[in-house]
Amino acid sequence: MSKAKKKTAPKTKTSTAQRGPLLLDKACDVSAFAAKMDKDQIVPNVGNGVTIDVPNRRVLATNGHFIAIVPFPAERVGIPFATEPRGSAIEGVRTIGADQARDMCANIPTLKKPALFAFDRAAMTVDDGAIVGTTNDNRTAKEVATKPIIGEFPPVDKVVLKGESVAHVTLSAAYIKAIGAYFEKHCGLIGGVRIDVYGEDKQVRFRGAVGVDEDRRADVWCMPMQERD
Repeated sequence: MSKAKKKTAPKTKTSTAQRGPLLLDKACDVSAFAAKMDKDQIVPNVGNGVTIDVPNRRVLATNGHFIAIVPFPAERVGIPFATEPRGSAIEGVRTIGADQARDMCANIPTLKKPALFAFDRAAMTVDDGAIVGTTNDNRTAKEVATKPIIGEFPPVDKVVLKGESVAHVTLSAAYIKAIGAYFEKHCGLIGGVRIDVYGEDKQVRFRGAVGVDEDRRADVWCMPMQERD
């Protein structure tokens, strides 16, 4: 008499999203900081790219002159995708070009449409050596794939200072943008802007030379904001 075969439970397929691909959202779109310098800029661009630093859960971008660092968003499990992202989870540190990172983030649906709340992030995976960003809005999926840049980039440890700052002042992001736009327009190609900090939570002065010959000094004072608890 032959023994009956033991029944085994059928294997369930685990989606890529459930296996935990890296999720990238609009807040991590630091690729704007890695944009190329203006074509008539006297100081040439020395390199631009976006680094995905998985061990430290952060995204970094540089244009060769300054670095932006943004932490990863909290991950969500089981985000449905119209087309399942291909590849496997990203590990280690990978760097891609600024243009490709910008394309990936441009495809992420906006939270202005409440129905798309589950799709406000891109699934970042690696497939056959390429970094793949997949986004969808529950109707169509978009995919951007690019080969990573070889080498260590950017040199974070050489730029980021250790220890505490000597003072801090919180300013309105909208005011900083307006002040920057003013000096960018009137300071010329080589004009710089000096920032004077007078103490903890005191007003800040932005000073730059303006005019065709940069022969006049312009001061813009910005009042601090109260920090939220």
